[in-house]
Amino acid sequence: MRERRTAPRLALQARFKANVIDGDSSGEDDSCAGWTQDASVGGLNVKARRSLPLHSNVEIDLQCTRPIEELKIRGRVGWVRQESGNKTYLIGIFLDSSRKEDLITWRRLLERRGLNL
Repeated sequence: MRERRTAPRLALQARFKANVIDGDSSGEDDSCAGWTQDASVGGLNVKARRSLPLHSNVEIDLQCTRPIEELKIRGRVGWVRQESGNKTYLIGIFLDSSRKEDLITWRRLLERRGLNL
C-alpha cells in the first residue's frame, strides 16, 4: 500500500479514551480506550481492543506522561484496521478542523514533545 501521509509524525505514547458524539450514541460500543501510536498536526493513530464506527465524530481524552499533560480534543474516525492474529484495532482519527482552539492546543502539545512543525 502506498503511503499517503504527508505531515511529519511523532511517536506518541499516551493513554486515550474516545467517545462517539454523533446523535444519540450512548452505548458501550460507542467508546474505546487504549494507547496512541503516533501523531501529526492533522490527527493521530491509536490502538485499542474495541473498534469505533467509521466516519463517526469522537471526543478524545488524552493522558500523556513525561511530562504529564491532559487534553480533550474532537475528531473523526477516518479508518479502522483489525490487526491480524489478535483482537486489537488500529484506528486513524482526523482532528476536527472547525475547532480552532483544539488545533492550537494540539499543535503546542506536539511542539513541546519534539515535533518540528
